Amino acid sequence: DNTGSSGNITLAVGNDKTAHFAYQHGAGGATRIHYKNFPDGGALSGETDACGNVKSLNPNIIVDTGNNPCIVYESSNQDGIMFNRYSSGAWGVPVQIHLDVGQSQLRPSLTSDKSGLLTTVWHGLNYAPSTAKQTVAYSTSTDNGATWTAGAALLQQTGHDNQRPTSLFTITPRWSNTKVGSAMVVANLDTEYRPVFAFVSGSVLAGSDFPDPLARKLVAAGLL
Repeated sequence: DNTGSSGNITLAVGNDKTAHFAYQHGAGGATRIHYKNFPDGGALSGETDACGNVKSLNPNIIVDTGNNPCIVYESSNQDGIMFNRYSSGAWGVPVQIHLDVGQSQLRPSLTSDKSGLLTTVWHGLNYAPSTAKQTVAYSTSTDNGATWTAGAALLQQTGHDNQRPTSLFTITPRWSNTKVGSAMVVANLDTEYRPVFAFVSGSVLAGSDFPDPLARKLVAAGLL
């Protein structure tokens, strides 16, 4: 499309080998989240709106356990985090995950575990106790994104900003039938742009600086 600039492209591939693309398109107040797909052996689809035709920024796309594309993105004023899900050939009505008017909430990332639990992480301001520092926050959904838990601090280091989190992957512990089903591993950058890990499984389990062995932290969190 040559009617505006496009960027921040994210890609997810379904179990049917369909490639799903979500990206930011337009400029200024006209910026929207758009979507295309490319079926295996097929042709690239046309462009569709994925954000309810309102200003939106910085999408992240995944494919859930039902093989449905799901996206998270920043709201129009960059003080809220939004979610939408593609099903039966169309995008649904966007769902608000978190809103804190006037406080930046940015760069969301999304993951889904084998049980269908959706977890979103992002960085933002106004999380106690260091309300003026960028904090990695998170929210979860157990009903395909229809409702979400209240946004809460996941990782906050006193005197440091924590930002640009990425939902890396999920892990399943050896005793998953009797303990937690899986945990998400999140990486983010602190003030000095050092990578930091944290682990999520419904609640915060542990946090660590990247140089520490990951396996040691998984054991300390009771995951391995």
